[in-house]
Order: sequence, then C-alpha cells, then structure tokens
Amino acid sequence: MVLFLCTLCAPSAAFLIQTYDGDDGPVTLKWRSDTVRYVLNATGSDDMQPAAAFGIIREAFATWSRVSTSRLEFQDDGVDAGATANRRDRRNVVIFDETGRTLSAPAGSGIIAVTRLNSDVFTGEISDADIIYNGRDFTFAADPVGDQIDLLDVTIHEIGHFFGLNHTPLTGHPALQPTMNPFYSGSPGEASSLAADDIAGISTMYPTSEHSRTSGTISGIVTDRAGTPLFGTHVVAQGTDGTLVSTLSGAEGGQEQPGNYTLRGLNPGDYSVRIEPLRHGISEENFGGIFTNLATDIPGEFFDNVVDENLAQIITIPAGPLRNVGNIDFATGLALPGYPSVTSLIHPANTPDINGPYIVRIEATAAEQLLLVLEISSAEGTSHSTTIPLLRDEANSFAAEIPGQAAGSKIRYRVVATGSQERITYFPGEQTWVDFDIVPLTGAPLAFAVMRSAGAVRIFDTGSDLEISRVSVGQDPIQMVSSADGRLVFVADLGGSEIAVLDRATFRVIERIQVAAAPLDMTISVDGSTLYVTNSDAGRLTAINTQSLTVVGDWIVGQSLAGPYGVATSASDRIYVTDLNADEIIIFEGGQVTTRLRGPSQPRTLARSADGETIYVSSFNSGLLGRIDDAAGTVATTDLGALGTFAVVAHPTRDLLYLTAHLDDQLLVVEASTGSVVERVDVGNDPRGLSLSPDNRRLYVTSTSDEIYIVDTETNQILGVYPAAGGPRGIVIVESPEDISTVVGESPQPTAWALSAAFPNPFNPETQLEIVVGEGGEARLDVYNALGQRLRTLLSNPALPAGQRLRIHWDGRDAAGRGVASGVYLFVLDIPGGRQIRKGMLLR
Repeated sequence: MVLFLCTLCAPSAAFLIQTYDGDDGPVTLKWRSDTVRYVLNATGSDDMQPAAAFGIIREAFATWSRVSTSRLEFQDDGVDAGATANRRDRRNVVIFDETGRTLSAPAGSGIIAVTRLNSDVFTGEISDADIIYNGRDFTFAADPVGDQIDLLDVTIHEIGHFFGLNHTPLTGHPALQPTMNPFYSGSPGEASSLAADDIAGISTMYPTSEHSRTSGTISGIVTDRAGTPLFGTHVVAQGTDGTLVSTLSGAEGGQEQPGNYTLRGLNPGDYSVRIEPLRHGISEENFGGIFTNLATDIPGEFFDNVVDENLAQIITIPAGPLRNVGNIDFATGLALPGYPSVTSLIHPANTPDINGPYIVRIEATAAEQLLLVLEISSAEGTSHSTTIPLLRDEANSFAAEIPGQAAGSKIRYRVVATGSQERITYFPGEQTWVDFDIVPLTGAPLAFAVMRSAGAVRIFDTGSDLEISRVSVGQDPIQMVSSADGRLVFVADLGGSEIAVLDRATFRVIERIQVAAAPLDMTISVDGSTLYVTNSDAGRLTAINTQSLTVVGDWIVGQSLAGPYGVATSASDRIYVTDLNADEIIIFEGGQVTTRLRGPSQPRTLARSADGETIYVSSFNSGLLGRIDDAAGTVATTDLGALGTFAVVAHPTRDLLYLTAHLDDQLLVVEASTGSVVERVDVGNDPRGLSLSPDNRRLYVTSTSDEIYIVDTETNQILGVYPAAGGPRGIVIVESPEDISTVVGESPQPTAWALSAAFPNPFNPETQLEIVVGEGGEARLDVYNALGQRLRTLLSNPALPAGQRLRIHWDGRDAAGRGVASGVYLFVLDIPGGRQIRKGMLLR
C-alpha cells in the first residue's frame, strides 16, 4: 500500500530545499548551527519497547551524520518525559502521537509522520523542529510485516525535512529512488540508506570545505520553443555510475529567474542531463512553498535535443577549477519552428552480427529528403563514406538498412533531414554521430545483465571479461531468463509492463510482448516451450509461447496479498508462485489455483531442482530456506542463519544451492539435501541476481554496489569482479552464438558464383548452405516462404573477396526471432549479374 509521507511545514528544492517567497526574493530554510540537538519523548511507541524505538531513531540521525561531505551533526539530548511538540520552545522533540491530539490529523488522512518547523520569515533560519509519528493510525516496527511501517525508513525521511530538505521529484522503484521521495514505498528497508540525491542535498546545504572545493555544478535554462523561461521543470543529471541528482528550474531564483537551474553537489565525472515531467503520482502538492504552477506538461528529452539516453551528449565535470559547467540549455520540443523534426526509433547497438543488415529507423516530420550519412572503418584501418536514403515504411516512420560488415568494423552515422526552403536538421547533431561496432567474440559464454536504473542490458564477453555492448530495453527492467536453447533472452520491464526479447546472436530486441502490470520474475517450463511471468501489481500470472513469442495464458492469482513474486515449475508441470505478505506458496494446475502451502515468512524467489521434484523457496526477511516436495505437497524449512535471502539457484549436477543473503551482503553456498551452509562469500552490497555459467563452473552474482562478482563453484573463491554501473539486477549466462556465416576456405583462382543445396534437407531445426564467391562483389542471401514473403536476411555483404567459400546456417526463425511453421522455403542469393535459388523443407 502506498502511504503519503507529509510535512506540514511548507517545503521546497531534488534534492529540493524548503523555500518560500520572501519580501526580497526566495528564502530557503536551514539551521545556522552545524550541531542540532534533539530530545526523545520518554513515552515512546505503543508498538515496541522504548529502548528499541529510541535505538532506531538514533540510528536514523546517525545515518545523516555519517555523510562525510556534510558538516551537519546531530546531538542526542536524551529522553524527557515532559518533552512536547511545541513550535515555540526551541526544543527539537521526537514524539509518538498515539491518540491523535498532538498531530490533529483526521482519521484516514494517510499521514504517517509530520515534521513541524518554525523559522525566521526573513532569513529562513530554523529555530524549532519536531517530528511527530501518527501512532493512532499506523503500527511501527523494526522488521515490519503486512501493513506495519518501517520506523527507520520513516525517520530517515523525516530528518531530511528536519534540517530543511523538501521532497524530491525523483521517482522510480523504491530500491532506487531517494529517501526524500514523498511516498512510503511499503518495501521495508528501501529508504534506510541515502541515495546520491539525498547526499547532494545535505552536502550542498551544509558543505564541508573539501566538498565546496571539489564538487561541481551543471547549470542552464529551460525555455519553451518561443524562448519563454519555464518554472518548475524537472531537470535530472545521471552519472555513468547510475547516480541521480535533480532539481526544478527556478528552485533558487524563483519567479525572478524562473527557467534557470543549477544541479549542485556533483562529483567529477561524466553525466547525461535530461528534462522530464513529474511522474508516479508526484505533483506540486507534494512540495508547497514557491513551487506552484509548475511547468510539468513537457515531453522528456536529453541534452542535446534527443529522446534516447544512448544518444545524449555527455557532460564532463573535470576535477579542478573548471568543475562548474554552464549553458546546458533546453528548449522543449525536438525541433525548431520551420525545420524538420527527427526522432530515433531504432538504432543499432554493438553487435557480433557480420551479416546485417543493421536497421536504422526514425520518425520524421516536415522533411522533404532524408539521408543517412555513413562512415565505416575496418579493423585493418581502411575507411569509406557513403549515403543511404531513408525510405518511408509507416506514416511518419522511415528506415534504412546498413549492409553487413566484417568483425572489428566501426560504423557511425547521422541523419540529414532537409525541409522546405532548404532548412536542414541534423540528427543527432551537425558535428555529432551515432556509432556502433561489429564486435568480435572470443567464443566464451556471454553474460547478459540488467542495469535497472539505466534501463538497459549490459553484455559481457566472459572470455575477455570486457563489456562489449549495451542495449536499451525499457523503463524499469528488473529480471531476465534465457530460453532453453540459450538463443533468446527475456527481460521483464516492470515499469513498461512488457517482456523485451533479445536475440543472442545479434543483441537486437526482436520483440516486445505486452503483459499485465509490473512483470517481475520469470521461469521457463521443463520442456522449454513456455515462459511464465508473475505480474506483481496485477495479481496475475502470464504464459508466453517461446516459439511464437505470443501470450497463450493469463490467469488471476486470487486472494493474494502481495504479488505474485517468485515463480517456478516442477517436473509434474505444476506452477508455483509466492505471495510475499500471506507467507504462502500458491500452486497452479490447469490455469487454476489448486493449493496454498504455508511457507517461510515472506517467501520471495523459487527455484527448481535438477530433477524437477523439489522447489526451493527463499525468505525475504528471515534465514529460513523452504523445500517443497512436489509429489507430497509438503514444505520443510531449514534455518540458514541469515537475516534474509533473495535469489536462489540449484546446481544441476551437485547437491548444492546458491542464495543471495541480501541483508548480510553475502552469497550462501548450501548443501541442498541437508540445508547446511557450506560457505559464506562476501559479494558487495545487497546482492540480488544469480546465474550459473553453461558449464556450471562459474557463478555470477549482481549487487547494488554496481558490481558483478564471479565465483568459482569448485572452490567458492571470487575470481573477479565486473564494474557494472546502472543498478545490476537480473543476469543470465549463455553460450556464445554460432556465426550463421563462416569462412570455410578460399580458392586461389576466382570461380563462378555458386549456391549449394541445403543440407540436411528436410531439416529440423537447422540447415546450412555453402556459397562460393565468383569474381567478388556484393551478395545477399534471403529466406522466402512459399508466398514469396521475405522472412530473414542471412547474408548482406557489399564486398566479398573473390574465391571465398562461406557456410551459411539457418535456424528456422524469421527476422523477429520467431520459429516459422513447417513448409517449403526458398533460399535466394542475389549476386552481380543474376540470382540463384535453392529449396529447403522444414519439418517441425
């Protein structure tokens, strides 16, 4: 349940500082002293022992005091039975209101806690601050269950108001958003640590001398197309490490400088900067003070004039005296009046695909001519330029196909859009390019890892241990699984309510499958034919055919309290899902709920044993490991001695389980048959995702410290760590793709072009053909169905060398990665001077 966190003081600047209109301009609230004292009302809370409650409150103050770049400290003045929430007594009191008389909030208001401030109307100096908890309407706890409220989370939030911070406009998943988000997430512990935006806020208000000397700023102005400054537009800087800091335009200058903004407290490094509307229920009602009539009805865009983060111009804050970067200005909308508008719809990422074509698709208006200007550099150092027209393929959509290139090639392009009166728009800019590489692979497995805050998947070649590509996949990607054969990677987009499907061989998103709200965990059926997806906000379970990539089932998980979250299938084809708040594992058979099993508290993730006869269950808030006997329908538990576990994976050939103990910052290696902990391995902060390599010799672990740990499964030793900024979460490791074209030889003398017969033929699921290159030149091999519809391009190369022999593989899939039906298919080779055709029969 989403609950509002309220401050009755009129607040302000995201990090927002509480700001009012004064006689001489905006007035910001802050303490004059660097040491602020507080006292605890001795009565405490009705929900826990006073010592426990006071310990949590003191830890919350300590969390803010530990910010090394801030000089502000909090001093505990102890416990006083007579301390009351009085705005004029200059005593800063923390108190639980169990009757409603102190808070005076109407029942059902949704107010969990309030921070009341008293300040000087001319200077903004705070003289009194009281934190009041609504104990009448809410139950507070150290380890909340159900509707209980996490006392530490709420207190850290309220202390932000206590020293002058306002709510932040930054939103997103609770694990990623700042503590000063105005809504209680309902996810215990999510607000108990400070985000970059929170740290920048307190450090900007109360900076140490070192922070003032080393931190930088990004500033500019936001206007509409006519040049009118816009007040209250949300401006966000995102570092390459995934950190976020934001503000609203006009936060410092008010209506005197309504469009001006300054992002403060930035560490040296690279940033993308964007403007965006307020989202996830946040509005000007959550801020108050000067923040009314905000310019929020704007399209989102990145600097400089692009909508795709991968095309954003990077702003670098250097260390040293030039650390303040200005003139990062925005004019809302992506085109100047009278000029063509160009927006990228699809742009290639780094890919190992040497066959192509590489599709570029844009949306354009008011353009009379659209050209794609290309510069291609080979691995040998040669380069050439060319121009390709972008042709209309939908109403305002235009596409071009870049031919296949050899491994090691580097490609960059820009769009030149010419409108009336020879007015030209360059995309992404007149002096900037979009670039991608044709990456060579080592042949070792590939690691696909979700970067949640970056909305992308990072791909690592485990042979070189290098990141080789980054692919945008959605708004809030969170989990991933691969198909049984490893050819497809499925990514759950929690915010976009869709499943993105990546082709392992090309790194392309080949399909986006719409599902019910908030897809979360996924699993593949034992036979590999079905992908099951839990829809955590919709209380539903979705089934997707892994061949056709279509939804084939959608069921309501009736009477669930939270979720479903985890999902697994057994050898008997039963489907298991978890209800986090009901402490239940729910069993589906034939599309209906048949059984509810009592599990460990807050059951989170499920995993299937190698034989499919046991389902393992992690516990989000306890050390209990659940083991479900699929045949008997019984649950046994073992205490692992952890504070909680998240992901769980069963080793396919050994009596071992792996679990992420997210609250202990450890990987647990467990003997599956007994539940005995074999090893505890430190793997960064809050580890979440797990995946074994195809040979089961390595285990990959993601952590919220922006790292991926590689563990040797024989020794349980850490072999290495991949830096992975952007919030790594789900991860899968798959075999390296086989090239669908392979050079198998060369003839010393050029011969005639030749296309061999398909072999095997008939085939299922794969066949191959050989091409002998004649005098050299351009060649293209396409697959057509019996109706003459082109299904897929297997080869597109503008300059094959004479005498080369190529072996081409086709796996029975179309260009979107979907398996095609049984039937006769034509392989058509277009070459200089003619065409050659061969037939093949696919039998499913």
